[in-house]
Amino acid sequence: MLLFCSTGVFAQDLTTTNLSWKYQPDAPLQLSWDLYQPAGQLPVLMLQLQLSQPAKTTALSGYVHYRDSLQNPVSLHREPLFSSVNKGEATHRFQHTIDTTRGAEWLVLELQHQQSTDSLRSFWYTLNIPALLHFGAPAFYLQQQENPLVVPYALVNESFAPQFPGAGAADSLFMFVYDLNFSPASTPMTTSPNAGSNKMEISNRRRIAAGQQVAPRTEGFYFIQADTLTLKGKGIRAEDRYFPKTRTIPAFAGPIRYLSTNEEWTELERENFSKQALDRFWLRMTQSEDRARKIIRSYYRRVTQANRLFTTFKEGWKTDMGMIYVLYGPPDVVTQRPDGEQWQYRSRGDIPEINFTFVRAVNPFDPKYYQLVRNRDYARTHFQTVSRWRRGQNLP
Repeated sequence: MLLFCSTGVFAQDLTTTNLSWKYQPDAPLQLSWDLYQPAGQLPVLMLQLQLSQPAKTTALSGYVHYRDSLQNPVSLHREPLFSSVNKGEATHRFQHTIDTTRGAEWLVLELQHQQSTDSLRSFWYTLNIPALLHFGAPAFYLQQQENPLVVPYALVNESFAPQFPGAGAADSLFMFVYDLNFSPASTPMTTSPNAGSNKMEISNRRRIAAGQQVAPRTEGFYFIQADTLTLKGKGIRAEDRYFPKTRTIPAFAGPIRYLSTNEEWTELERENFSKQALDRFWLRMTQSEDRARKIIRSYYRRVTQANRLFTTFKEGWKTDMGMIYVLYGPPDVVTQRPDGEQWQYRSRGDIPEINFTFVRAVNPFDPKYYQLVRNRDYARTHFQTVSRWRRGQNLP
């Protein structure tokens, strides 16, 4: 059975639109995407739409807008992303060829969704075309189990293969492995230019054939290129079989860094993050097994969601967005800026309203990587927020 789509047109200034729904755990839909560009052709956007409650979805439509700015609600061009979808299915996949000849600065994806008796809502995704194509798009994409792999991670020992659509396929590609254990994001008030930075060094490299199944044997970041004289390529993280959840001791230990003092962290390092040392940390901090269980449950729920939302060449909880999300939760208001996003958290108890600005970083490994604009003025709020976690007062 087909679910036919609405044809309504909603013009909107996207610099004043609240996009916070993107980061809500109970969002009715989530969109993932990736990009490739066959030789001599226009770039192609691959999209995967995930519905949280497909059985309750009563209307769904998608449109692509080409815009010269986010403020201007009038599109240079608009066309359907799809005409209909199969009702009751949770996952839907589409493709859109980006017409770069239109001279647009922004590609805006509008998804209109209605659930049961709710009113029709528009959900917006904004993609900056020059940023997307800053280094150029690879001529291939990664395929897993006959579908494009559009999420930024795969699991260890699960295979994927580079695929070249159309003519101009390379005979072989180069795969570089970075097994660096990236540091967690530094605090919001740390303004040292090298705080939390890592030098990425290649730990392994090898040739692979086009279409060859690749199964990562170790965790880390894998970067695949057809031409090493350019910066074009496709990156993918390989993670343990539980990811994005934290079910192993190393995965469980890392996020503690955001809540621990330097002395507590040093003690955990000295004891090699053993289970006994981790248990002692939580019990000493909370003074109660019951309170410890509640804090752990809430805290790692945030870590899991950060991994789902923000994983790039490093785990999502280690990114700047992931760090803020884990500590503060989903933002109340998200507004799009030409160079990134601004998150607003309304006042909560003794913690005043606070805004975080994230700017898009120029990064060949991921065009969706953002960095926090740090400021020493965040110190008081940061310490208050960590203190609330440590006292068990930040439970959702």
